[in-house]
Amino acid sequence: MTLDAVEFLRRLLLHVLPPGFPRIRYDGWLAHRGRRALIALCRPCLQQLHGSLPLVAPAQPPPGPALRLTEQDIDSMIPVQLRDDGVFRSGSFELPLRKGQVLNTADQVILYTIAAYLPNRPVAFGVASGRGAWLGLDPHLVFQGLAFKVVPRPDTVRRFVRGMQGTMVDSARTRLLVDSVFTFGRMFGPESLELEPAADQVALSFSVPFLELGNLAATRGDQRRALVYLRQAYHLNPSKALADVITRIETQGVQSLFRR
Repeated sequence: MTLDAVEFLRRLLLHVLPPGFPRIRYDGWLAHRGRRALIALCRPCLQQLHGSLPLVAPAQPPPGPALRLTEQDIDSMIPVQLRDDGVFRSGSFELPLRKGQVLNTADQVILYTIAAYLPNRPVAFGVASGRGAWLGLDPHLVFQGLAFKVVPRPDTVRRFVRGMQGTMVDSARTRLLVDSVFTFGRMFGPESLELEPAADQVALSFSVPFLELGNLAATRGDQRRALVYLRQAYHLNPSKALADVITRIETQGVQSLFRR
């Protein structure tokens, strides 16, 4: 079975518990000390309740291929120049298109995917693959860790905040991914990373969520968290500009970033 990045991360995050929730496999009726006796008591109770309990099907991805276009369909596409101004619509999603704008093959595939799947199936761009900014999609994107998800009018959603890339940021989802999932990669074990070019590009992609969270922490005035996230971003993608920002926060405080 092949999963795209967004679906893989969604399934992985199902196993991450919010703060304050214990894992029942380690506590309660599944605790090792009394598990055998307690399970024996639970079974007859579940059998009695089975008739009144609603059956909930496990979450499954929508059926069908990830993209209904075949290679032949894509190869047959040719660039199209628009003769008039227009608006591309798919449900509540609206994207203005300009007269004279050229829609290349990649643009047509993006618009087809949005039209075919929104709102029944999520549409997202990977950090490293480009996010369709040239089409004017930024106002309709929400950054979620390693993906830009297409969300109509994300600026009207209260839990999203404006990020440093110009798109809205789902800070809760991004923080959960960074703090709970990235730790398993052991990327911060060595003092520095010496990577081959392909791995270096991956590390660059991984640094983006830390930069966004560092920027949001700085905006809130949380100097400690800002330094934690920015140092982690620097560890993954060292640069003089980021080093200067970290030094400025350390010596002049986080508010110095917003002084004119």
